[in-house]
Amino acid sequence: RFLQMAAEGALTVAQPSTPANHFHMLRQQALGELHRPLIVMTPKSMLRNKLAVSDPADFTQGSWKPVIGDPTIEDPDQVNSVLLCSGKIRWDLLNARNKAGKDGQVAIVAVERLYPLAAKDIVKQLRRFDRVKEVRWVQDEPGNQGAWPFMALNLPQRLAELEPSRSWRLVRVTRPESSAPSVGSAAVH
Repeated sequence: RFLQMAAEGALTVAQPSTPANHFHMLRQQALGELHRPLIVMTPKSMLRNKLAVSDPADFTQGSWKPVIGDPTIEDPDQVNSVLLCSGKIRWDLLNARNKAGKDGQVAIVAVERLYPLAAKDIVKQLRRFDRVKEVRWVQDEPGNQGAWPFMALNLPQRLAELEPSRSWRLVRVTRPESSAPSVGSAAVH
């Protein structure tokens, strides 16, 4: 719903995945020239997540990153799948990738700012992976909720505008569409 209301630059919508990026986002909001409402979506579980940490240097020397590439990828030519995600699911995907032994084959790119869409930063990350033709948007919300409807409407067009020579197919990885945001059962979720 916030992404629908954000049209015409009315809001900034973000879902940061690291403490340092959250800090720099708030800092930019307070000190930046552009003042518009900021919607930040972060679950409480991020407070306990042992992967969602930042070094002190990230706070003192870093800056706000609307898109965070996968720092673990050493050889982009070995990547055959790119997953775009936002927020806490980044850490779930990293765990799953490690358990599956797909390190170096699957790149996980975190889209930290959902609106305004950071399309240039996304394209910058996608350019690294020449072999990839299909990009997957991964979210834990149902397909008719969360960021997917917004991404499905906006991202393919922006990618085509910014990189007309490439054609990435955007595919969703979500729970089935649902009228309720939660299934009410941890086992089913």
